[in-house]
Amino acid sequence: MDDRNFGKYIAEEWIQTIEAPAASVREQDIYPLLNEWLDHVPRQTVLDIGCGQGVCCLQVCKDAFYIGVDPSPALIHRASSLFYDDHRSFILGNAYALPLNDHSVHAAFSVAVWHLLEDKEMASRELSRVLVESGKFLLILADPESYEAWTNSYKEVHFEGKRFVGKRESQDGSISTDVLYLHELSEILKWLQNSGLAIQETKKFRNMIAILGEKD
Repeated sequence: MDDRNFGKYIAEEWIQTIEAPAASVREQDIYPLLNEWLDHVPRQTVLDIGCGQGVCCLQVCKDAFYIGVDPSPALIHRASSLFYDDHRSFILGNAYALPLNDHSVHAAFSVAVWHLLEDKEMASRELSRVLVESGKFLLILADPESYEAWTNSYKEVHFEGKRFVGKRESQDGSISTDVLYLHELSEILKWLQNSGLAIQETKKFRNMIAILGEKD
């Protein structure tokens, strides 16, 4: 399978995962947490890092301008087709090179993406770069203290230092291969803080953790 077809395959797999009726963790846990955070951030420009097909934009009020960034052309196309309007923009890019100007975002969030990033230090610097002074951020990721709960759901697992590769069977019988980077929470917090981002609170739920803070 060439890179273009493989990218489309990953995008379609992600769409099925997020839009499946069984994906209740978003409705029950993530969206309430996201909405609570959004109620306390400046309603100007809100960035969604790793937006996928853009479904989280529905949680952002119309009095804010939503920007979704994702590295998948297929997902950006789907997001634009489903959700684009005058208050939303979907842009091709990634957490290591956000296609935005310095100090151009008042709030930024990322859902179930940060544990997929190998270089969280670089991503932290990019997050800090695009935030305005005192800009808010919310990162929802795998709880490092619950990595075993994540890795136990996979078969044919392989570890290379912090890098974990495993295969998992979906409800429709298809097999997916996931790559996670299992950094300690202390490392993740250190990289954020070293990038000028102050940690205000961490919240744990299920086998995930939310990191809330602002730019110093």
